[in-house]
Amino acid sequence: MNNVDNKIHYEDEIDLRELFNTIYQYKRFILIFTSFCIFMSLIYIYISNPIYKVKSYVQIGYIGSKLIVEPEVLEKELRIIFNVDDKNLKKNEFKTKVNNISITKNASNFIEISTTSINNDKAIKKQKEIINYIKESRYIVINNYERNILESISKREKEIKLVNNIEIPKINREILKIKTQFFLDIDNEINILKNIKIKNLFRKIKLIKQQDVKSIEQKIKFYLNKIDTLKEKIKFYKLKLKEYTKEISNINKENSDNTIIMISSIQMLNYQNLILNAQNNIQNLLLEINNIETQTIPNLKIKKSKLLDVSIQDLNKQIDHIKKIEIPKLLRKKENLLKDRIKDLENERDITLAERKLNLKNEIKDLKYKLNSAYFQNSKKVGEFIISNKPIKPKKNLILIISFITGLIISIFSVFIYRFFKQINIINLKKNNI
Repeated sequence: MNNVDNKIHYEDEIDLRELFNTIYQYKRFILIFTSFCIFMSLIYIYISNPIYKVKSYVQIGYIGSKLIVEPEVLEKELRIIFNVDDKNLKKNEFKTKVNNISITKNASNFIEISTTSINNDKAIKKQKEIINYIKESRYIVINNYERNILESISKREKEIKLVNNIEIPKINREILKIKTQFFLDIDNEINILKNIKIKNLFRKIKLIKQQDVKSIEQKIKFYLNKIDTLKEKIKFYKLKLKEYTKEISNINKENSDNTIIMISSIQMLNYQNLILNAQNNIQNLLLEINNIETQTIPNLKIKKSKLLDVSIQDLNKQIDHIKKIEIPKLLRKKENLLKDRIKDLENERDITLAERKLNLKNEIKDLKYKLNSAYFQNSKKVGEFIISNKPIKPKKNLILIISFITGLIISIFSVFIYRFFKQINIINLKKNNI
C-alpha cells in the first residue's frame, strides 16, 4: 500500500516538475505575451476618456407634514425624462449620462442623483439641470400655496382694518348717539312733561277753580238774588191784590144810582182784570222761583260739583299719571339704554370685537409661520455635490492587474496547448516510423 502511494506521489512530482520546466522553457513567450497584454491595456487606458462621477441628494419639497410629490412618482418621472433606463444610450458616444435616480433607503423624502461625464463640471451641470427641473416642475404647487397664504393674510388684515376703522367707530358713534341724542330726547320729553304738560294741567285746574267754578258760583248767587227779587215782586203783587180786593169791596158799598153802578161795574171789571193779572204774575213768579230752585241752581251746583269732582280730579289723575308712570317710564328707558344697550355695545366693542381681532391676529401669526421655510419649502439640494477628483473610469490599476493576469493565464494556457499538440505530433511520427 505504501509503495502505491509513493508511486502516485512520485508521478505527481514528475508532472509538476514538467509543468514548471515547460513554463520555464517558454518563459520568453509568456513574458512577451503578458507584456503585450499590459501594453495594449496601457494603450486602452491612454486613448480612453476619463469618466468622472458626481453624486448629490435632493430633499423633496413639503408643505407642513405632506410632501409636494410622492417620492415614487418623482423617481419614475425623473428616470423617464432623463433616460436613466434607456440602454441604447450606451452605444452612442459618451458625453454625460444620468446613471441613477433613486429614493434614499433610510430617508424616503430624499432622492439620490448620480451622473457621469468626461469631467466633473459637465456632470455637475447635468446634476443642476435635474435639480432645477425638480424645483420648477413643482414650483406652481409652492407658488399657489404661498399665494393662497398671502391672500389669507391680506384678507385677515383687511378684516382687522374693517374692525378698527368701521365697526368700532360705528359702535362708538352709536354709543355717543344714545348718550347724546337719545338721552337728550328722553330728557326733553321729561322736561316737557314736567314743565309743560304738568304746568298746563295745573293751569287748567287753576282756571277751572278761578273762572269756571267762580262763574258758576256767581250765577248761583245771581239766581239766589233773582229769587229774592222775585219774592219781592210777589210781595208787591200780593199787596196789590189786597188793595184791588179792598177797592172792589168799597165799590160794592156805593149803590146809589145806575150811573154810578155802571161806573162801578166798569171799575170792578178793571180791578178784577188787575187782580187776575197780579195772580198770573204771582203764579209766573212762583213758577220761575220754583224753576230756579229746582232746576237752574241744582244744575249749576251739579256742574260745579262735576268741575270740582270730575274735571279737576281727572286733571289731578293726569298729573299723577305723568309723575308716577310716564316720567318713571322714561327714566327706566334711559336707565335701560344705559345699562342694556350701551352695555351690549360696549361688550361687543371691548369683548366680541377684541376677541375677533385677537383671533385674526393669531390666524395671521399662524399663516406667517406657514410661510416659514420650517413649514414649507420647494425641493432643494442637500449638502454639496459629492465629487471624485479621480475618474471612476478607466480604473487603471484594475485594468493593468486584469491585463497582467489575463495575459499570463492565456500565455501559459497557450504554451500547454502548444506542447500538448506538439507531443501528439511526436507520438504520431514515432508510430509512423515504426
